[in-house]
Amino acid sequence: MKNKLADLNNHLFAQLERLSDEDLAPEQIEQEGRIARTMKDDRPTKLT
Repeated sequence: MKNKLADLNNHLFAQLERLSDEDLAPEQIEQEGRIARTMKDDRPTKLT
């Protein structure tokens, strides 16, 4: 399966919705931060 830009868009908006939940526990906020850092660190590097 090849990921498309729409897949990324959907994933990012889902993460924003989770983070906007006012009832989110501190542990859940930290988990979302770990997920974001993992996504950032695992992204492909642009070759120039």
